[in-house]
Amino acid sequence: MLLHYYILHHIAQEINALAGTFLTECFTQERNTLHCVFERGRETHTLEMQLDSRMGAVFLRPEFHRARKNTVDVFPELIGRTLERAVLMTNERVLSLSLPPYTLHCVVFAGWNQDAERSSANAIVTLPATIQEGENNVQERIVAAFRSPSDLVKTPLRLNTASHQAFDTFPSETALEKALAGSKYLLGVQYAKEVVLRTQQHLGLEGALTLADEAVQTEKHVIESIAEEVCRECLSAKEFLLVRDERNKPLLSLIHPTNVHPTNATVYKIDKTFFSASEAVRFTLATMHREARFHALQSQAEAQCTKTLTKAQRALSAILQDTDGAERAQERQLWAEILLSQPNVQHKGLTELQTQDWSGETITIRLQPALTLRENAEEYFKKAGTAKATLKKREQRRQQQERIISLTNQALERLRGISTERELEQWMKEQGQSPSKALQTTSGAEQHRKTTRFREFPLEDDYTLYVGKTAADNDELTLRFAKPNDYWFHARGVPGSHAVLRSSAKDKKPPKQVVEQAASIAAYFSKARNAKLSPVAYTQKKYIRKPKGAAVGAVILEREEVVMVRPHVPAGLLGAEGDEN
Repeated sequence: MLLHYYILHHIAQEINALAGTFLTECFTQERNTLHCVFERGRETHTLEMQLDSRMGAVFLRPEFHRARKNTVDVFPELIGRTLERAVLMTNERVLSLSLPPYTLHCVVFAGWNQDAERSSANAIVTLPATIQEGENNVQERIVAAFRSPSDLVKTPLRLNTASHQAFDTFPSETALEKALAGSKYLLGVQYAKEVVLRTQQHLGLEGALTLADEAVQTEKHVIESIAEEVCRECLSAKEFLLVRDERNKPLLSLIHPTNVHPTNATVYKIDKTFFSASEAVRFTLATMHREARFHALQSQAEAQCTKTLTKAQRALSAILQDTDGAERAQERQLWAEILLSQPNVQHKGLTELQTQDWSGETITIRLQPALTLRENAEEYFKKAGTAKATLKKREQRRQQQERIISLTNQALERLRGISTERELEQWMKEQGQSPSKALQTTSGAEQHRKTTRFREFPLEDDYTLYVGKTAADNDELTLRFAKPNDYWFHARGVPGSHAVLRSSAKDKKPPKQVVEQAASIAAYFSKARNAKLSPVAYTQKKYIRKPKGAAVGAVILEREEVVMVRPHVPAGLLGAEGDEN
């Protein structure tokens, strides 16, 4: 959303206002985030590129304080260069900053350089290559890259742009909104909805529209005119709006949505108006991060409450179903009283006694032959007392579980009505939960970002592979970090790093392609790196143990499987992980 083509158009215009400034710093201090500092006299501006697949953004900020440590300088060849201009590539989300003789490209669309594994957002520095004989164009050569530099440097930059088609060339069953979103107008879903709404109002139509509808076929020129009007409004926007959709999700809009209403929650509501695209992007991004954190905390808190509630309900159900205790207490009491009523209570040697209870029914009382009837009665009185005490404790437990259920239901009801992070943190403190610790376990992705001791590789199907860097790291990774059901990998027969594969889904067996990816990386970080093929052993962590007195990093596998793979790291992963050693 924040990397929409029309938003980047306005960001490019704002960067152009800095023409003539000098690039004095280029550094990173957060994962996937690049900061470029431009100065002119006392005037300082920072261009921030957040090259993230989920919440990416590019914007200017008037001031930014670089951290004192844990920062890394990048693109030294650009330092001291003068910003000449910023250009947004026609019909594509590529923002190019001319810093002669170099060009810094911010590429945020997929499929560039004809390699899907390298198609994530990136910052690329290029130089014009020498014009080849017989060629009429100058091809740019990559000299530096923010991500995956080892794969990209010294290769030509090939921006393989997508073909943009007219909306009516999609299959006839395609929804009008979807066709407009993917058409040459570059509207995306958000502005395609606006075009459809204006079309419905203009033509007096209701309900979902497809390209097969007669009204769409006959009024194609009207739809095209409305789409072009929305495009012009986006390009000429002077105000930038933070709006809320029907789900209360924050969106940045370059136009005033038609379906705006101050109180009706089923349509857009305008939260805030900005007169700078960068300011709007920055504020919207901060809002999205803040609300994502809030929803993560709320989901974690609700999951904890639900777990507590389920456990208490099961315990209560078991208590209520256990009715044998009361019957046993009554039976033992009755048997003791009947034994004491017998004419010769000192008699012993019997294994059982058949007699009648107070209602005249025949019953059989089991006896210990070594004890007299009186002594057997005393034993049954004791058992009756024990059963009564157990019943009392069970009643206390029943009341306790019912109280837990009641309080948890009240807490859940209150939790679901909380709308601010401050209220949520107060609620969590009252419940004895720590917001900071809860956030650390909100999701596998959050845990992955907080792990810095090991190499980290995001794989397919939401798997993440962690690889040790030293023998001590291997012990830490395998013996303390890894969970019992995580999968453990190691190149067989040669020294190398331990690797642990983790998924956000518990007890999920990794698919074959993920196993092979993980094994290839494990082999790459071993003495078998240069082999054509290498055997890699893998098993679950619960089948690994460390013998007493074993060397650092040494373990024993109680069971294993072996896969033959080519040692390598898939393109794009090594640079993203940030450690090429």
